Amino acid sequence: MTEPNTLDRHAHAWTLASAGLALLPMPVRLLLVLLMLGAIVWQMGAVRPGRNTGCALLAAMLAIKSSEMRTLRDARSLLGFALFAPFSAFLLDQGPLTTTLALLAGTSALLALQRLAQAEGRSTASTLPQQLRGIGRLLALGLPLALAAFWLFPRLSTPLWGLPERSVGKPGLSESMDMGQWLDLMADDSPALRVTFFGPAPAPDQRYWRGPVLTHFDGQRWERDPDSERMPPPQVSRSATRWDYQIDAEPTDRRLLVALDLPTAAPEGSRLDADYTLSSDRTLASLSRWRLQSSAPTQFAPALSLLQRRQALQLPPGLNPRTAALAQQWRQQAGADDAAIVKRAMDWIHAEFAYTLETPPRSAMAWTSSCSNRRPGSASTSVRPSWC
Repeated sequence: MTEPNTLDRHAHAWTLASAGLALLPMPVRLLLVLLMLGAIVWQMGAVRPGRNTGCALLAAMLAIKSSEMRTLRDARSLLGFALFAPFSAFLLDQGPLTTTLALLAGTSALLALQRLAQAEGRSTASTLPQQLRGIGRLLALGLPLALAAFWLFPRLSTPLWGLPERSVGKPGLSESMDMGQWLDLMADDSPALRVTFFGPAPAPDQRYWRGPVLTHFDGQRWERDPDSERMPPPQVSRSATRWDYQIDAEPTDRRLLVALDLPTAAPEGSRLDADYTLSSDRTLASLSRWRLQSSAPTQFAPALSLLQRRQALQLPPGLNPRTAALAQQWRQQAGADDAAIVKRAMDWIHAEFAYTLETPPRSAMAWTSSCSNRRPGSASTSVRPSWC
């Protein structure tokens, strides 16, 4: 008698576990299922409504439905719902590969429905080529109806199922920014907002749009300081020139807005933080219009408080030791001249840094590792290898 292999032992263990689970009372089984779902959600991170979540939910429901089939009627219902799954993929991508896979999946579902009809005695037995020709005739009959519906029926102004638009790689301001996760925006040429000026427009060098300032950095993510809203407003001096304008902001599923530096007041339905960051009272789920007035600042926060300076300059411990050593070397050479250090760093960046949209894997040592490997910097990490 041969020894059972590893697969046999695992199959035996899973069989015993499944049998034991079936003997448990219903409340215990329900609790275990809820714990398993909670563990999956926790492992995936925060789950928000959207296209990805909806498509994943549809796939999970189809998989669970297959486990409770008892009759041919259940199989027909499952295959009918399965026809929606390939089309949900078009909510995420409309490329040729997705189209090919959707056609194969739809053809397979229709072929399975024909097999069920034969099993029920509703149609005569036929070969696979005959069944495929029958499916082709059905598709040929349905294609004109689909084209007519496409041209005659109006487009939906809101996403399907009432779910918000996809938030990844979508123009919009966020209160956080991850390394390597926002590069799709650089290749996105869709408009983020449209501006109409009533009266004179500012010169190009005065069209600075104020948004959130991300000062907290943990080695992977930049975030807004949670205490920024409670800090005293900065000292501001304004010019006499005022600009009256209107913003048509595209939906972003977020609350943050931009305003021409510096807004004089928050329009109705929005609020102005202490650092003059403008945000909406509600999520920007559709096209919104804002009427604002701004005046150019002649002076804005000429000096940071000691607490603000410490928070803005704080870095995680152990982050990029070689870069920190370079900064200490510059400090020793420049002494207390902060402007000289900033100028030296900016001259170095403008003269020697290289940018690319092909980012390396995210790491807390992104700068140092990129320098060691002598690779050009990405638009998110901005590293230059030659000095290492």
